[in-house]
Amino acid sequence: MKLYYSQNSPYARIARVIARELDQIDSIEEVLSRNRKRDNPVLRYSPVGRVPMIVEDDLVITEVGNVARFLASKSASQDAASVTSDEWTAIMQEGQILGFVEGLAFWVRENRREQEDRSVHLLGVEHERAKRCLTYLEREAQTGHLGEFPSLRFVALAVGLALADHYDLLTGWKHEFPNLAAWFQDKPERTSMKQTEPI
Repeated sequence: MKLYYSQNSPYARIARVIARELDQIDSIEEVLSRNRKRDNPVLRYSPVGRVPMIVEDDLVITEVGNVARFLASKSASQDAASVTSDEWTAIMQEGQILGFVEGLAFWVRENRREQEDRSVHLLGVEHERAKRCLTYLEREAQTGHLGEFPSLRFVALAVGLALADHYDLLTGWKHEFPNLAAWFQDKPERTSMKQTEPI
């Protein structure tokens, strides 16, 4: 089985963390993609060209949620069931968290543009979205509704918060959202997170 990724994609990192948390990394060959390049190996299998992507024989699995579910289906871990939960509360929470990560990823991409090409409006929109998400996530943390790895939504949340810290997007968030900060506190030190840090 091959897992295609890019070093700075939070979505690919989510899949790579889950593979490690489910003790599957030894059965996976990680392949670095070349996003937005014509010789991107991902394009041999998927016209969309996005990571993460799993290729096993003739099966091509794309999108982080599907990749996480596929990895969970290959795992004997009891915790893997939380990755594919049919409970609407979990599905709702997962959607909020993945939307938060998507906004942060957009924010990072926009900041990589030349200063004069950046959209002040869009950066403001993403900052506001992130603050709304943090408010929601603080309530979830305060009421004990944030769980642990290897659940897709909680790996995604840790990766998103680490991304915000890496690029200093949300200065002071840990002081303003202390329950969420307490939930996140030990996540960056996990081996799976250390092994997949962005460059």
